Amino acid sequence: MAEGSFHAEELNTPEWLNEQFITKVLSDYEKEPSLKVTNLAFTPASPKGDHYASIMFRARVEYTIQNGNFSKSLIIKTMPVEEGNKKDMFENSPIFKTEIGMYSKVLPECERILREVGDESKLYVDCIYHSLRPRQIIIFEDLVEMGYLVVRNRWLTQEEICSAYSKLAKIHANSMKMIMERPDFLKDFRHSMYDIPAFVDGPILNGGMGPFLELLGRIPELTKYQPHFEKIRLHFKDRMREIMLGYKNNPQPGLYVLCHGDYHSRNMMFKHNKETGRLEDCMLLDFQGCIVVPMAVDLMYSIYMLMGPEQRSDELETLLNYYFSTVVETLKKIGYQGEMPTLSGFWSEMKRHRYYEFLLLSTIFPMAVGLRVYSMDLEELIYNEETRNTDQSQFNEDELVPPDWLNSEFIEGVLKSDEMETVLKVIDLTFSPASAKGDHYASIMFRAKVKYYNRKGDFEKSLIIKTMPEAEGHKKELIGGSPIFETETGLYTKVLPEFERILRQAGDGTKLYVNCIYHSLAPHQVLIFEDLVEMDYFVLRDRDGALDEIHRVYFKLAKWHAASLKVQEEEFWSACISTNTLNFFS
Repeated sequence: MAEGSFHAEELNTPEWLNEQFITKVLSDYEKEPSLKVTNLAFTPASPKGDHYASIMFRARVEYTIQNGNFSKSLIIKTMPVEEGNKKDMFENSPIFKTEIGMYSKVLPECERILREVGDESKLYVDCIYHSLRPRQIIIFEDLVEMGYLVVRNRWLTQEEICSAYSKLAKIHANSMKMIMERPDFLKDFRHSMYDIPAFVDGPILNGGMGPFLELLGRIPELTKYQPHFEKIRLHFKDRMREIMLGYKNNPQPGLYVLCHGDYHSRNMMFKHNKETGRLEDCMLLDFQGCIVVPMAVDLMYSIYMLMGPEQRSDELETLLNYYFSTVVETLKKIGYQGEMPTLSGFWSEMKRHRYYEFLLLSTIFPMAVGLRVYSMDLEELIYNEETRNTDQSQFNEDELVPPDWLNSEFIEGVLKSDEMETVLKVIDLTFSPASAKGDHYASIMFRAKVKYYNRKGDFEKSLIIKTMPEAEGHKKELIGGSPIFETETGLYTKVLPEFERILRQAGDGTKLYVNCIYHSLAPHQVLIFEDLVEMDYFVLRDRDGALDEIHRVYFKLAKWHAASLKVQEEEFWSACISTNTLNFFS
C-alpha cells in the first residue's frame, strides 16, 4: 500500500520504540529472560481512516529463546507525539486508561462470566503489554496473522452485522449484570471526551450543525424541518452532556450499559474461511471510548456507522431486534437479577435520545460518507471548514476516487523526474477533484496535494492531473479512441514552447501556458501541470468576464494565432501535429 495511504506520523517510529523495548516486552510476556530479538521491522498498522485518536504500528519480530527460533507480529498503539490538532485533543483524555481497563479488567471478567454458563465467545484480542507511564502504550497480538481482516471496500453483510451485534450484546448484557450487582466495578468508566472542553468546543461536535441546517434550507422538500432543528441546535451540547455524563452526574431510569462508544465498521475485524468464504468470527476493536451510558448510544451510532444504505432502509428493525434478543438471551443465561428489559422499552429508549441521533445525522454521518464514499482525509474533514462544507455532488463522479495506479509511487516517480532528484520520498498525498462539473468533459482531472522531502528539505506541492476516463460509459466510448491527449501533449511539449520562443525573439515575454511537468501516452494517457490556483488564478463561474478580462483573453489568443501563422510559414506545423489529429478535426 502506498505511503500516502498512511498517517505521516506512523511512517517513522519514535526512538523509544526499538529493539531494546520489544525485547523487554516479549521476554516479560514469554517469561524468557534470555530472549533475544534477531530481526525487527516496523510498518504502519492500518491505513488512514481506520483510526484517529492514536498512532499505531505493526512490528514484525524474529527472536530466539531456549526452545528455538520464533516470529511474532504485534500491533502497538500509543499516543500521538507530534505537536498538532490530534495531540491537543487527546493528550489529556482518558482514552488509554479506559482501553487498558477494558483489556485488563472488564473484558476478561465478561469472558469469565460467559465461560461459567458454557458460552465460549471470544470478546477481545489478547493484550500482551500495557503501560500509562512513562508512555501510554498498548500492545496486542496481530489479528491479521490469525486470518481477521477489516472490511473496507464494501458494506457489511447482514450476517457480519449480526455477528458484530452478537459480540456487542454480550458485552452489554454482562455490563448490566455488573451495574446491578457491583456498580463500583465499572466506576472508572464514567468519564468521556465530553469532560474535555477541547472536544466539546471543538470542530467534531460543532462543525456539522451549520452545514446541516444550510442543507435543509437549500432543499425545498426539507425546508419545513429547518425551524425544528434550529430549536434542537440551541440546547444541543447541553443535551449531549446529559446523555453522555448522565450516569455519573444524575442517573435517570433507563437501560444503562457499558457502551463501546465508537462502534463502527473499521473498529471490528472479520474472519472468513479461506476455502468456503463462510464467516467464522468477528472481533471488536478499539475500546478507548467505553463509558456507561444508555444502550441507545451504541445502537444509534451503529445505524449510521455500521449499516449500509439498504440495511438502514430495509433491515434496520430486524437487525436491532436481533441485537436486543441476544441481550435478553445472554441476561437470562448469566443469571441477571434485575428487571428484564422489554422490546417496547428498548424502542422507547431509542426514541428518547434523539439529540444523540442529531449529532450522528448532522456531523458524524457526513464525515463517514466523506471517508467511505469520497475517500476524503479525516483530519481535513475535522479541521478544515472549507472541506466540510464542500458539496461533493458538484463534482463528476469519476473524479471522486482516483484510479489505483495514481498513488504515491507514481507521484514520486513524476517528482523525481521533474526535479531531477534521485532521493525523494512522498510523506503525505491527498487527491480531490480538480474542478467542478461543467468545467470540462473529455477527461478526468484530479488535484494532488503532495508533501515530500528530498536532499534539500521538506516541500509541498499542488498538482493538476489530467487523464482519460476509465469507467465504462458514454464518456469513455466517445473519446476513448480519440487523439485528444496526443494533441494536447504535442501542444504543451512542442507547439506552445515554440510559440513562446518566437515571441521571446521579438522581445515579448507573454506567458501562453502553464508548465507541464509530466506527460505520457502509455500505459496511461496522462498530463500533469502545476496548479494555477496556487498562483492565484481562478475560473470565473458566478459572473461574466469584465471588459478588461475579455481583452486579456483575446490578447493571449491573438498572440497564439499570430505565432501559429509564423510557424506555418516555416513549415513547422506539419512536424508538430500528426495527420491523424488533423483528420480527427476535419
